[in-house]
Amino acid sequence: PDFTRKADALVCTIIEDSEGLMKQTFVQQTILSLLAGGFIALGALLSVVLSYEVESEGPRQFLLGVGFIGGFSTVIFSGAALFTEVNVGMPMYLYRHRKNQEKVLKALAAWLTVWVGNIVGALLFGALLKAADHLKTGQAQYLDTILRTKVEQRENGTFGAWMRVLLSAMVANWLVGMAALHAKSARTLIGKLAGLFFPVVAFSAIGFQHSPANMGFFFIGLIDDRTSVSWGGAIGWNLIPASIGNLVGAALFVSLPFAIAFNGKRILKLKNQCYTIEDIEQETDGVSAAKKQDPNPSVVI
Repeated sequence: PDFTRKADALVCTIIEDSEGLMKQTFVQQTILSLLAGGFIALGALLSVVLSYEVESEGPRQFLLGVGFIGGFSTVIFSGAALFTEVNVGMPMYLYRHRKNQEKVLKALAAWLTVWVGNIVGALLFGALLKAADHLKTGQAQYLDTILRTKVEQRENGTFGAWMRVLLSAMVANWLVGMAALHAKSARTLIGKLAGLFFPVVAFSAIGFQHSPANMGFFFIGLIDDRTSVSWGGAIGWNLIPASIGNLVGAALFVSLPFAIAFNGKRILKLKNQCYTIEDIEQETDGVSAAKKQDPNPSVVI
């Protein structure tokens, strides 16, 4: 059996996922974004726990990345709404409905809802962790080191330094966007985990700025109140430029290239599943069954 989706059918799947998000109510979008913020904050905590006693830099950074596999995979498998994942599908959705002002405005509102929801979810997780008094002294000190590294550009205090954070975030969402694509391309649990492993470990280990991950780090540390980093420094010199960079990076490096590469491809939607013409011609059991139930499939791309 074919355990992966073809790339052109994958684009269709991403657009359909965005359509699904847009059909949800504001309350549903909020709940899913809160969950995603909490899951990624949990990944940040796991990263700290796994790596804080490792002295060698290479293995320490690798384990820092491994921790996020838990948080990101939970987001993917649960269907929660993560800002940097939505950044991949939403530009495709907006391009598809660019002439429909109502859908465009609704999409932008949902985009903002997810971003704010991720922030609040990470804040709630940080508050819960503080109430449980679960962060050890050594872990708090190590977390402070991570946070100071993430706002180090503040020392320069220039627009160029601020832009460096934004550019780093663009690369981060390129990798995270590819992790989301890899996970959606696989049809098995193991395949999804394998697909997202390298990009997620890479962005974290290298130190690119991923805003939801940084929300987790910052809000755990700031609420714990054992860090020298200020709220203003975290928000103004990391979360804002990182969020902008994540959005731009996903659109330019993931959504746009794939949309252009597969523009005009005949992708058919059968019983809520996306198939290429090659899939149809191969007459696989699943597609044949779908054709019998849906003899007039719609062309979605």
